[in-house]
Amino acid sequence: MQEIFLLEDLLDVLIDIEVMGQGHYKDLANKAGEEKLTELFMALAKQEEAHEKLYKSLKEQYVNYTTSDVDEEYRAYLEALINDNIDFMTQKKEVMNLEEAFDLAFRLEKDTILFLREAQKHLPEVEHDKIEGLVAQEQSHIVMLRQYRSQMI
Repeated sequence: MQEIFLLEDLLDVLIDIEVMGQGHYKDLANKAGEEKLTELFMALAKQEEAHEKLYKSLKEQYVNYTTSDVDEEYRAYLEALINDNIDFMTQKKEVMNLEEAFDLAFRLEKDTILFLREAQKHLPEVEHDKIEGLVAQEQSHIVMLRQYRSQMI
C-alpha cells in the first residue's frame, strides 16, 4: 500500500507550522522592545524559515516514496493530529500579552517535534539523522523560550 498522501500531509503540516512560526516570531520581534528579546525572536524566525525550505525539499523528494502499510488505528491517530493542528492553525491568534505569546510559541515548537517524529517513521532511513537534528533544534528553541520566559514573566 502506498501512503503517498500520509507523508505529504505530514510535511504540509510541518511547512504550515514553520510559516506560522516565522510570522509569530517576527511579530514578537517587532513588539519586544528589548534588544535581546528582539534578537532571539528574529533568530528563531530565521531558523523556522530554513526549516520550511528543508520540509519543502523533503516533500519534493519523497512525496511519492512508498511507505509501509499503516493500520486503521494509526491512520486515525494521524488524522486526529492533523485535524487538531488545522483547527489550531485556523483559529484567530490575537496575542494579548507576552505570556500568551510564549504559550503560542511553545505550542508551535512542541507540535513541530510531534509531527517530525511521525514524518520520520515514513521517510527513508537515510533522512533519519536529518530529522534528529531538526528535533534537537526545536528542543533548543523550547529551552531558549523557557529561559527567556522565566526572565520576562
